[in-house]
Amino acid sequence: SMHTPMPAYQRDAVTRYLASAERLPPTGFFNASNRAYPDLVMNGDHAMVMTSLNADGTCPCKKIAAHGSSVSAPTLAGVLSLVNQELRNRGLPVLGFLNPLLYE
Repeated sequence: SMHTPMPAYQRDAVTRYLASAERLPPTGFFNASNRAYPDLVMNGDHAMVMTSLNADGTCPCKKIAAHGSSVSAPTLAGVLSLVNQELRNRGLPVLGFLNPLLYE
């Protein structure tokens, strides 16, 4: 993120990554002193979604190709919901706030 400060749980991982990466994007594309890179990413390119042809959101609908975080964020949320559901089915605790867990 260009604007969001780096949380403590991410600091060691980002510092190691920035020091060891062979190729980084141009410095104008990220702020190394802030978040630097996302916690998770998912492809959001050319996903086929259904969209309403009516202003009120009802059908008839049509299939369109969608792109970006409008596709990837809800897709990732759905995947994590399935993981949490399986954890509950097994009597295990759900993931909760995932970000710190990614850096353990």
